[in-house]
Amino acid sequence: MTTAQLSHFVVRNVTFTITAAGVQVVCYSNNSCHLWLRWTNIVPQKHVNTVIVRGAPMGTYIDQCFVVYTDVEQQELGDTWTHTFILEPWPVCETRWFYFWGTVGGILSPSRSAIFSYHRLTQPTITTIRLYTAPGRLGNAVDGETGYMYSPLNWSQIHGGPGNIVNTGDPYTLVIIMFWAPPGYFLSLRRAHLTFNLATIPPASTIISARLVLTAVGKLNDAHLTAAYNIVQSYCQYNNDLVIPDYQRCNTVPFSIAKSYDSIILSVPQVFDLNANGLATLIPGAYAKFAVRESNYDIPNIQPGGTAYSQCSLYWGSADNANPAVRPYLEITYLSP
Repeated sequence: MTTAQLSHFVVRNVTFTITAAGVQVVCYSNNSCHLWLRWTNIVPQKHVNTVIVRGAPMGTYIDQCFVVYTDVEQQELGDTWTHTFILEPWPVCETRWFYFWGTVGGILSPSRSAIFSYHRLTQPTITTIRLYTAPGRLGNAVDGETGYMYSPLNWSQIHGGPGNIVNTGDPYTLVIIMFWAPPGYFLSLRRAHLTFNLATIPPASTIISARLVLTAVGKLNDAHLTAAYNIVQSYCQYNNDLVIPDYQRCNTVPFSIAKSYDSIILSVPQVFDLNANGLATLIPGAYAKFAVRESNYDIPNIQPGGTAYSQCSLYWGSADNANPAVRPYLEITYLSP
C-alpha cells in the first residue's frame, strides 16, 4: 500500500446508540486514522458546481455545504480503526447532518466521508435502583469480612498471608489494622466484602452511574494512623457466602475516591461514586463484588508505623445491623434497552 493510499480513509459503517442526553456515534474506517465528526442541525445547502477537465467544462454536479457546524473529536487517542463520538446534548426530535474528516499520522487527510443524517426520535427510559446485601450467609447476596489474626506476624506475613478468619453475621463489617509487640509486628488485618445481585437490571441495559453507600457505626484510631478507605474488586469465591481464602481475593485498583479516616462521621452515609474501573465490573444479570480496604497502607502494601497494642479500626454497618439506616447499598442508574 502506498503512502498516498495510507493518507486516505473510507468510513465502512456507522452505528448509533441513544444515551441519556444524546447519541453515541461509532464509525469504522478501513485505515487507521484520527477523526472528527462535523455536524449541523441546519439542512445542508445545495449548489451546482461545474466539472472542469483540462480547463474545459464537462458537466455539473450537486454539492452540499454546512452553513454553521460543530466539530467533535473521537474519544479514542491516536489513530484507530474504531471511532467513538459522544454528541450531548442532542434534543429529542432533532435531526442532525454530519460527516467525518481527520488525519492520518497527524497529517490532514484529503478524504471526507459522505454526509449522514440521524433523527433522535425517542427519550430512553432512565431507571435508578437500590440493591442491598443480604444478612447472614447463603441468601441473595452477602457482606462480611475476612482477615488474618495471629500473634505475632510481621507486615509481609499478615498482608500477604492466607488469612484465618471469616465473619458474615455480625452487625458490622470490620476494616482494621491492629499492632502487636514487639514493634513492627501485627495482631490483625481485615478486609470487608460486599456482593450485590444485579438480576433485576434487564439484559443489554446501559449502566450510566453507580455509587456504593456505606455508613460507619464505630471507629477507633489510638494508633494515630493517617488512614483512608476505598473500594476495590473482590473476587470472592461465592455470590452469597465468604470463605477464608477470600482474604487474598481482593484487587488493588481503586474504584472511587478514598475517604480519609478523619472525614468519616459515625451514622453519616459515605458515598463512593464508582469510576470507570468500577462501572466496568457491573454486568446486568450478574453479581457485583466489592472489597473495602484501608487505602494508605493495605492497598499499596506499605507497612504502617504504630505503637504496640494499638489499632486503627472502622466498623461499617452491615445487612445484619438492626438499624436499616446503616445497612450498605449499591445505587445504580441505567438506560433500559
